[in-house]
Amino acid sequence: MAWHLNKSRDHGLSPLRTNLLVNRLIVFAVATGGIAVLFDIVSLVLVSLRLCDIISWRG
Repeated sequence: MAWHLNKSRDHGLSPLRTNLLVNRLIVFAVATGGIAVLFDIVSLVLVSLRLCDIISWRG
């Protein structure tokens, strides 16, 4: 058992560990992209509401 653990430790990053790292990076990229899109939508709604207020105030 100890030989097997030492053997797997010599390989550096195992394929399973690399896959977990890649999966976490993909989840992070998707999550931050989703947050950015949500922020863009909210800001566009707020800007459009503000423009509607300005137009109705002048008219």
